Amino acid sequence: MRSIVSMNPAGRVTVPADVRRSLGLGDEALFEVEVQRGAIVLKPVAVVPLQQAKNHRRAS
Repeated sequence: MRSIVSMNPAGRVTVPADVRRSLGLGDEALFEVEVQRGAIVLKPVAVVPLQQAKNHRRAS
């Protein structure tokens, strides 16, 4: 799946709706941003609330 998008003066890029749907991304999705071989790479990330992470660690 490929799309051409533009960047606005504030540096914002809109991820096309069909791409968001195919990846199951919600309205408040977070991404890790990397530069790889001259390309911008966005990787969706999940953030675990601090308390949930502490509880998980105690259960281990």
